[in-house]
Amino acid sequence: WHKPGFTHLKVKMGNDLSSETAQLLSLAFAAPLLWRIDLNGKVSAEEFTRWWSALGDDVKAKIDFIEDPTSGEALKFDGPWANDWQNQPRAQIRVLKPAREPLGDLALYDRVIFTHSMDHPFGQACAAWTAARFYAAHPKKLEVCGLLSSGLYEKEEFSREWSNEGPRMKPTGGTGFGFDELLEGLKWEKIL
Repeated sequence: WHKPGFTHLKVKMGNDLSSETAQLLSLAFAAPLLWRIDLNGKVSAEEFTRWWSALGDDVKAKIDFIEDPTSGEALKFDGPWANDWQNQPRAQIRVLKPAREPLGDLALYDRVIFTHSMDHPFGQACAAWTAARFYAAHPKKLEVCGLLSSGLYEKEEFSREWSNEGPRMKPTGGTGFGFDELLEGLKWEKIL
């Protein structure tokens, strides 16, 4: 995350909020990054409210948004909340994974962030394509998205086709989503 050009870092929390917060505070000012915290709906509204209230304004200023801040319970105050798996009625940000869900009514949200579920590189390419189409139609909503390869498929041939300059993805060669030669070499079966 020290590589030049990175502006945001996503961190998953919620298993041990006290310990994780101590680690976050030790790193929060180490680099000029904004933090995207994903609690995966693991805490109650009461627990979240205590945690958020205890954070200093300087730390809150480093937080871009909190994804799925509660286990579905509505918060009584506004903040930089984002919906992914959970529905937080006060959320103004939508984190969308196009490989697993339709776009839906995105007009309800001020911001839309595209990402993937640690997906196969082809699924990541689909997410990048969906994001590009959305932001071309809504250029004022352009966002930094979490579309870089997770590294889970490092030894896999599709992953070797990806390249990036810092945080910027470079398209794979070929037509459409790319991967032409790899896709042609796969055995395809009709399943319906």
